[in-house]
Amino acid sequence: MGTVERVYAALDTPMSEDARAAVTALDEDSRSVATRFAGHAAVLTANMYAYEEARELVDHLERRMES
Repeated sequence: MGTVERVYAALDTPMSEDARAAVTALDEDSRSVATRFAGHAAVLTANMYAYEEARELVDHLERRMES
């Protein structure tokens, strides 16, 4: 079982050239919202990995106790 030390978040979606130009033209407020969202997504992802690791440990310990 590994330990997640750091998680980085990014949004990657396929876009047409028109959509890419619209994203490039985002104002500072919109970029700020996207940046905050990415931070929250990274925390959520790290928590998901931590929960999954804890769940696997519990399952492993339960199997050991049964044997």
